[in-house]
Amino acid sequence: MKPRLVLGFGLLVLIAGGCGASTATPSAVDDALIRSAFGVCTDQIHVGQSSSVAGVTCNDVCRVFGFSSCEYRAGQSGYALCTPADPSRSGACEDVFKQDWSSQCLCKR
Repeated sequence: MKPRLVLGFGLLVLIAGGCGASTATPSAVDDALIRSAFGVCTDQIHVGQSSSVAGVTCNDVCRVFGFSSCEYRAGQSGYALCTPADPSRSGACEDVFKQDWSSQCLCKR
């Protein structure tokens, strides 16, 4: 079978017959997306959001930045990274971000 490229759900995947087909994993794509849209705050436990992203959770965000787990999702003032400095709880770590949400994740080492 001749390899062909398929584009779906924003992920480029190589489809080929037999063993050894190369595919990009959704996890690797999500990790890159998370790293581009979030950053660790100066307190070293909050991870703030700098741009709109959908389909990820604070559990995902904390994992990507090397934390052991997530404690909760907190509010943030737009995409002003890490503002406010000590935000109140606004949701759970399992909440799936919707487009135009702006949040911080309180993570645990």
